[in-house]
Amino acid sequence: MGNYVRNVGIFIKVRENLTDPKFVEFIQDWDFTEDEISTFLESIWEKSRNENSSKIVKFFIEYKDGILHPDKCDIVCPAKKPFDERGYTLSVAWLSYPGARLILEKKYKYKAVLECKYWGALTSGGEILNPKKIFPRYMGIVTSTCITSKEQITRPLPEYMGFITIWFGKYRKINIEFLVQLLEDFCMYLNTDCGVLFDQETHEVLFDLFEKEK
Repeated sequence: MGNYVRNVGIFIKVRENLTDPKFVEFIQDWDFTEDEISTFLESIWEKSRNENSSKIVKFFIEYKDGILHPDKCDIVCPAKKPFDERGYTLSVAWLSYPGARLILEKKYKYKAVLECKYWGALTSGGEILNPKKIFPRYMGIVTSTCITSKEQITRPLPEYMGFITIWFGKYRKINIEFLVQLLEDFCMYLNTDCGVLFDQETHEVLFDLFEKEK
């Protein structure tokens, strides 16, 4: 790939749950009404916190004396909220919310998309018909369909609970050694076993940090 490359991004997966533990505890027994879950979700919006989420956001702030420190943050693109003290708190809260995503941007440098893959108990109309005592490793997505069995509302939690994708400027030349080092440092920091460099146009994997270990 040469010393300098264009259009190469970073993709990392983490196994740790990024969701606020209060939400995990709330739905543990699946014993709530639609109104109760709606009220609870409203109560933790922009107030959620998970130490794993906080750790990820801090990496962007502290890495190599702030070289990745974001300018903006948001839950949609383009990011518009300033990444100040309030922006940091909101960023952690958004990433800790079940099924949510966080956008971090540094002007002319990169855009990062951080995703919480925990399946939340999200309602979309209809009535929750007594789906109680569901095994903890299962979460449900409730729809307007009449619910008569556990199988209708459950699915296994994903193996990896969080995704981190960093997109660099399409025409910006970046030292490949820096990208590999950043990938290694981030994966080591998160103690994860899944990290790659990819072509931002084709999504082809260009370098798998852990391939040599498989």
